[in-house]
Amino acid sequence: YSQRKVKSQEDFIMAGSKLGLVLGFMTFSATLFSTFTLMGMPDFSRVHGVGAWMFLAFSDAGMVFLILWFGFLLRKKVASIEFRGMSSLLQQIYGIKWAGYLYFLAIFIFLVPYVAIQIRGVATFLELGFGNLNIPAWLWSLGIVAFVLLYSSAGGLKAIVYADFVQGTSLLIIVWIIGVACLQNMGGWTEMFNQLALKNEALLSTPGPKGLLTSPFLIGSFIAIMMIPVTQPQLSTRLVIMKDIKAMNKMAVAVGFFAMLVIFPTLLIGFYGAINYPDATAAEFIGKALIKDQLPIVGAFAVIGLFAAAMSTADSQLFALGNELRGLLGEKASKSLVTIRLAVLGFAASALLFSLFSSD
Repeated sequence: YSQRKVKSQEDFIMAGSKLGLVLGFMTFSATLFSTFTLMGMPDFSRVHGVGAWMFLAFSDAGMVFLILWFGFLLRKKVASIEFRGMSSLLQQIYGIKWAGYLYFLAIFIFLVPYVAIQIRGVATFLELGFGNLNIPAWLWSLGIVAFVLLYSSAGGLKAIVYADFVQGTSLLIIVWIIGVACLQNMGGWTEMFNQLALKNEALLSTPGPKGLLTSPFLIGSFIAIMMIPVTQPQLSTRLVIMKDIKAMNKMAVAVGFFAMLVIFPTLLIGFYGAINYPDATAAEFIGKALIKDQLPIVGAFAVIGLFAAAMSTADSQLFALGNELRGLLGEKASKSLVTIRLAVLGFAASALLFSLFSSD
């Protein structure tokens, strides 16, 4: 998205605050579903079985309700207040500066490692998948961060929104192609469940082979996932920039629909792994299921999908951190785009550094 098209500060920071249904739900969905979609969800169902669907689908349904409820209250609150991020909003509501600083500290502690694991996961995957190029993981990480900074610092949130549309669409198509291919490889629905029962019957019921999917775990996960629109500022901001309440309500329902569409094929990939690679490490399973066992062109698209998933999460989170800091720096600093660009650069460097020292 060309920098020449960013006509104002409102365009750069808040994408013009007039997002329609399609762009709104695609940017929300793409930001929400990170590399966990292609790397985490399949492995989760491979290890814990069909109960993974309960964990993911039930929790995401709760999140849709919270988008409707919290989004309505948030938009009502900011209707008479200039929105400069959740940290600044908390300061204005409570009249206490430390409320904003506490929120910012909490999201910094959470989001920097969150961005780092996106970068690290994809970089490790690319290092293994393209070992013949002899490119180390740190160089892949640097390339990912540089590319994210290039378009997000040039076009702002509007550039990120348009990139999310492409990335979310790519992710949805790719995960279904691989999911259907895995289902065909297993011999269809009936044969898949027969093989799962022979391999490990505990995969077909809760709490699963590891005993993880108990009621306390599901309740705890439900609360954590349901609260994502509140605890992650990049998603809270997307509720504010929808053009009106009607568009936001439709967006919430569309996000729930997208969640069901994107989660279901990951279960098929996971069951394929449970049958064929029950004792493999997560990295080995993902590498084989997404690339080596697929047609070359499908494997190539899987790599693109992982790139897209990592970038659509990382760019939004880094930009959100920059926007939150801008709001805390006061009226003068908040009017400067230089401030947010420097903040995004600093947070990107922090996430890159963290990714280099984190484990595989």
